[in-house]
Amino acid sequence: MKYRAVLIYCIVVIFSFIIGGATAAWIIKSRLFKFENEINLTDLLTLVMTVLLALFITFFVEKTKEIKRGTKDLFISYYRDYRIYLESKLVAIQGNQLSYPKKNATFKLLRARLHELNELTVSRNIINRDSLFIQQLNASVKDLWVESTRTVQIDDRGLENIELILLRIENLINKFTVEINEA
Repeated sequence: MKYRAVLIYCIVVIFSFIIGGATAAWIIKSRLFKFENEINLTDLLTLVMTVLLALFITFFVEKTKEIKRGTKDLFISYYRDYRIYLESKLVAIQGNQLSYPKKNATFKLLRARLHELNELTVSRNIINRDSLFIQQLNASVKDLWVESTRTVQIDDRGLENIELILLRIENLINKFTVEINEA
């Protein structure tokens, strides 16, 4: 897809040079304007440098935007993958297949993984360390841990609370996606 866009851009530039050259040749031959037979080297170099600088800036800015967009998409997918990973771990917990120490160990792992993801996001200047998103996501995972380890056997009310917390996490990640895309 990228190569196609570059190819189209090159064709448009070449076509523009051809049209511009043909127009200039017609103007010179028709003698509508008087031209000197000399070309000022300084003006020619200024024109060439201006064109090259415009092309360089255009490609540089576009590449920078593309890299930033790719980074944002990557972090959005990281948080979505984290939510999926969180839900997969909760299936075992909700089915009461894990002992209390294993539940705690699982949530310690989940919190550590979230902390690493948050730190990476902050270090890449995607969001601020004091971001409301990070605070609410950390609080939601903590609430999930408290609700899941409150009793040895998770009852129906506990399952409802866990589902509500999971929906809150999903909502936070969706808001994060919108916020990132608008920035």
